[in-house]
Amino acid sequence: MVRNLQKNFSHSFDGKVWNIESEVNGDYLVIEVRNEDTLTASFFTYNSLDNSLSESPIILEETWWVGITGAVGKVIIFHAFTDTENPQHKSFFAWDVEKKKVIWAKTDISLVEFGDRYIQARRDDEPLFINMETGEEEMTQEFMKLVENKPIGLPFHYVPDTDHYNTVSGFLRMIGMDADSGHGIDYLEVSGVVILSYYLKADHLENRLIVMDTERHVLL
Repeated sequence: MVRNLQKNFSHSFDGKVWNIESEVNGDYLVIEVRNEDTLTASFFTYNSLDNSLSESPIILEETWWVGITGAVGKVIIFHAFTDTENPQHKSFFAWDVEKKKVIWAKTDISLVEFGDRYIQARRDDEPLFINMETGEEEMTQEFMKLVENKPIGLPFHYVPDTDHYNTVSGFLRMIGMDADSGHGIDYLEVSGVVILSYYLKADHLENRLIVMDTERHVLL
C-alpha cells in the first residue's frame, strides 16, 4: 500500500525561498523570500496550528542586506550587514510579531546564545544579557534561562565521485531522475521515509527534493 504525504500548506512566493527558521518552541516558522530582480528581502510567518500564512510580509528598513537570526516567543531577531564586504559586522533588530513593528535595535553587539526571555551577547568582549521584549540590558546572567536544545536530524552530504554518491545517483537514474554530476546529493532517512535533495541541469541549475518510502514509492 502506497502512503501519501499530507500537504498542510502550499504557497507561491514572489521570489526565492532563501531560508526558513522555526521559533524555538515550534510555534511558527519564519520564511525568508529574496527577489533578486528588485533586490528586496521579505519575511513571512507561518502558523502550523491553523496552517495560516501572514497576510502581509515583514519589510525592514534595510531591504536586501538582511536575514533571519532566530525567533523566540513573539519576538523575531533579524540581522543586517553594516559592511557588505565583511559578514562579521552586523546590526540586530527585534520584531514583535503581535505589534508588527521593530521594538529595539542594536549595532555594537555580537549575539552568543538565545534564552527563553534573554539573549546572551557580547560588547567589546564583555558579556551582557538583553531582554528580548524590551531591549534592556543586564550585566549578569541571573535572568538567563537557556532554551532546551531540540535535536535536528541533518542529512548526509555525498560529494561527487564517492561510493555513496555513485550509489544514490545511480538509484536516481534508475527511477528517471538524473542528478547533475558536478554537485553533491543530500540524503536523510527519518520516520520511515527517505529524503533526497539533488541538482538537475536543465536550462539552468535546479534544486530538486524527493521523498520516498522504504518500498521506493515516490511520495513527494
